[in-house]
Amino acid sequence: MLDWGIDKFLTVTLDNASSNCVTISYLKNVMKDWPTNILSNEHLHVRCCVHIVNLIVCDGLKEINVLIVKI
Repeated sequence: MLDWGIDKFLTVTLDNASSNCVTISYLKNVMKDWPTNILSNEHLHVRCCVHIVNLIVCDGLKEINVLIVKI
């Protein structure tokens, strides 16, 4: 991040992939001593609500599809 000139940010919005959780944990460790650390990384990882809603809708559509095929 520093190589790209990014030395402060408040949140990173990601989906729920487990690799993202590992990445955020790594970022928290790296950033803990940054002088520009905002809110002690308390809200660094924000899960994408749109992605979560999309997963719910897709799961619901699968159920409806099963019912439609039976009809």
